[in-house]
Amino acid sequence: MANLTSRFIIGIALAAVILFGCSNPTPNPIQPVSQFREGTALDHASNHIAYSATPYLIDEDWVIEEGRTVTIDPGVVIMVEGRNWIYVKGQLLANGSSENPIHFTTAHTSPDYGQWRGIKFDSTTAVSELSYCIISYGAFFDTDTLTERGKDAQHYRGALAIRNCSPVIEHCIGYYNQNNAVYIEGEAAAPIVRYCIFTKNDASGVRADTTVIVGLDDPMDISYNCVADNSAPPFIMGMDTTYYGVYARVNNNVDSCDVFFNIDLPPLLTDPRGGLTADVSDFTLQSCSPCIDAGPFGDDFTDPDPDGTIADMGTIYYQRQGFELRGRTSGDLPAATYRLTCNIVIPEEEYLTIPAGTRIEADGVYQIRVLGRLNIEGTIDNRVLILPAENSEGLWNGITFADRAGQ
Repeated sequence: MANLTSRFIIGIALAAVILFGCSNPTPNPIQPVSQFREGTALDHASNHIAYSATPYLIDEDWVIEEGRTVTIDPGVVIMVEGRNWIYVKGQLLANGSSENPIHFTTAHTSPDYGQWRGIKFDSTTAVSELSYCIISYGAFFDTDTLTERGKDAQHYRGALAIRNCSPVIEHCIGYYNQNNAVYIEGEAAAPIVRYCIFTKNDASGVRADTTVIVGLDDPMDISYNCVADNSAPPFIMGMDTTYYGVYARVNNNVDSCDVFFNIDLPPLLTDPRGGLTADVSDFTLQSCSPCIDAGPFGDDFTDPDPDGTIADMGTIYYQRQGFELRGRTSGDLPAATYRLTCNIVIPEEEYLTIPAGTRIEADGVYQIRVLGRLNIEGTIDNRVLILPAENSEGLWNGITFADRAGQ
């Protein structure tokens, strides 16, 4: 009996050694996954934000004081954590390029509307510049009218908020912002906003309050933009209901536009939400985008794309391939094999001549729309062929004559 008791005690002791001696008395809890992406903390005192393969991170308001100039290099990505501002009292020069746009976006791992505030411009002495920039997931809709921060936000209700100043904003994209993409306030405001795309914002593309001077002779230049697919009217410009967003003419593509050549058509970006973050999404233009060649044309031709063609809207210009037919087309085609990558239109009072031996292969269900004159000069021995491409759906949409009396 004593021997059995001893064995039992020894067994209990061994079990205690195994249980307590081999266990880790220090707990190691699972760390929660951060809801924000990692990045390099932005040096708020730096006047030059150099390109880095790692995005920069802002976790509080970044204020560019009066008298100070900050330059941001092409290709930089700036992520904002929390509902903070980039506040420009001085001068911001953020000039990207078509190959390397600058991104201002949320730091959140699951991007959504209004996760940061935006860029607000409030300098009457220096002209800021934004070109080839993408601004997304900002413009937090602040309903707070009691605190000083909330009251101040009522004057800056946009991802790009302009108050009594005149920044130059060109070839930019503003999308998935919770409030307006651009908001303008103050009778001294005279911004230049050209060649931009404002789409999928949960308010208007461009809005001005009633203090802004609006009209044909206003000091602003808001022209040649694509403002479409926003949850509110594309333009709300103070008391004006006559000019902005009201169809009054056609542009180079024979698309309806307002007197300032702004269009309200889906921009057909390739894949703007292709990744969780703006820097891995695809902002190129599809071949049928109305933003291609939608800039100044004819006697007003200026600001061409890098390839010398009429300016596109957006940050990444469409690179036309050799022997590609799309959009506005006229003149004498050389005999060759062409790819029809979208509908083509022959404008009024213009002509298109397709010579014998020409072959046109349609990549999709596209058509030739004739408003002017079409001359197809095939012969019995040397025909003109217009047919579906091998990799297409096996159809194309034919030739449409809009005014048969003029053909």
